[in-house]
Parts: sequence; C-alpha cells; structure tokens
Amino acid sequence: MSVQPNVRDASALDLTVQLVQVNERAAGASSDARVVALSRASAVYWRDLHDQLERGGPIVAHFPKEMLTPIPGMEGTPWAANAPHVTASDCAAIAEHVRLCRAQVGQAMHEQMTGIHEDQSSYLLVREQQCHRWEEAYVAYCHG
Repeated sequence: MSVQPNVRDASALDLTVQLVQVNERAAGASSDARVVALSRASAVYWRDLHDQLERGGPIVAHFPKEMLTPIPGMEGTPWAANAPHVTASDCAAIAEHVRLCRAQVGQAMHEQMTGIHEDQSSYLLVREQQCHRWEEAYVAYCHG
C-alpha cells in the first residue's frame, strides 16, 4: 500500500501492466548490469502473472533467479546502503516461525503414523518446503 497507494482502485490486470512498465523503464534507465537483469526478469515475471490472470484458473508464481539474488547496495531493496539492519528481535521472530513450522510437521507426521489421519503426504511435503524457506530466511538474514 505504501508503494502503490492506488492499489484499491486498480484491477490485478492493471497492476501487472503497471509493474511490467515500471520494470521495463528501470531496465532502460540503469547502467548497472545487475539492475538491468533484475528489472528485465521482474518485467517477465509480472507479464507472466498478467497472462495467467487473463487466462483464468490457478496462478503460479515463477520467480526468476534474478529476483532471488541479492544486489548489495541496490536502492529499493533490503540490501540498499541505507536499509535498516536486521535486529535480534527480527531473528527471534523468524526462529519462532521455524520452530512452529517444525512442530506442525512433527504433529502431522505423528497423526499420520498413529492413524489419526489418513495420508497427509501432500500436506507434509508442502509444509516441509515452507519450513525450509523459513530456515533459509533465518540463515540469510541472521547469519548472512
């Protein structure tokens, strides 16, 4: 909302068009090859989401590797020179997410093994992936 205060007045299709344009302009305006690559990849990402929205049905976010790679010092990202630094409370909150996620996986495994619930393998697979993502975030931000 702080980045795009008019988000309530725009459709998802309108927003994706705007974000494609913003990223294409950013790619054309930068001389930093890393910023150009990120902006182009972001434009492709938003264009893909736009196309999926137009077709209808399930939407799958295909994050390109450029969107998952930090660019130290890049303005507008958590790695900007003036970005706030991670605090102990941030790390404690992420660690708590990891702990709760692992507890939920353990509970689901227990329930499946004791026969309380039938096959939960899909849930366990997805939840385990989510736990891994929280762990990766913890390592990246708190020990990076």
